[in-house]
Amino acid sequence: MASLVYLPESTKKDVSVDNTGLPSTTPNDVVNHEPAASVAAGANEPAAVSAPCQQVAEPQPVPPPGLPLGVQRHRVWFYCQMVFRMVFYPWMGYRVSGSEQFNNLEGGLILSNHQSMLDPLLLPLAFSRPVTYLARSTLFEKRFLGAFLRKVYVVPIDRDAARAGSLREMQHRLEQGFLVGIFPEGTRSVDGEMGPLKPGFLALMRRGKVPVYPAGIAGANLALPRGKLMLRPRRVRVVFGKPILPEEIAAYSKQQDAELIELVRQRIAACAQAAEAWRRGGPAPEGPL
Repeated sequence: MASLVYLPESTKKDVSVDNTGLPSTTPNDVVNHEPAASVAAGANEPAAVSAPCQQVAEPQPVPPPGLPLGVQRHRVWFYCQMVFRMVFYPWMGYRVSGSEQFNNLEGGLILSNHQSMLDPLLLPLAFSRPVTYLARSTLFEKRFLGAFLRKVYVVPIDRDAARAGSLREMQHRLEQGFLVGIFPEGTRSVDGEMGPLKPGFLALMRRGKVPVYPAGIAGANLALPRGKLMLRPRRVRVVFGKPILPEEIAAYSKQQDAELIELVRQRIAACAQAAEAWRRGGPAPEGPL
């Protein structure tokens, strides 16, 4: 378990704010943090430190006041984000629309179409804070890969076990202020077109009590086609739509699950169509869809 590093008040200094509304970050400012499934009972105050960058022993302290756990950034995540931006922006002409509407200090659920293995990397490029995903637990059995996945906020899921535990963990992440990404199709598209949605995301959508943002990705299947390993220089676009608010979700009863799934499908499809039109040379969407 990675330790946390906090700077005492005496070492803090004024920082500028980036275009996402979060403080501009340098490698020295990044919190060396790995999210825990829960915070130890009674840990209401951060552990005291006597010197800058002192390592804090278990149990992990809660984040500093005003900085939710979901917007803290691990050093590994920070450097990966820098590398991905240096590659994807010039190589694939990566562009995004609609990310300005996100509340930078609150959790949110992102539901997107799924074209390529690149998709979990493309969505977070729009933000200066992590997007957390689920991944099969067997990936975490490899020592170094498992350690890396945890540091970039991926949550293991055992497909042979009950999904209740994974659902609780993702709900907990939302409460901590994380953005949580889900691909409701459940698998990558074969031809780039959007497939039917599986209903598994509905439970988290109802229980999360956070805004649900539809998202559309276009061009990822051309940049990294299914079954290929080499990245190709193809234009990629990502469009985020207006959120579906908790009160809108609550208006759908359990008996109306099919209608709620259809609403989500239509909203994701609209974002994907706008992203594809933009990728083909059309204008960027004017504001969230």
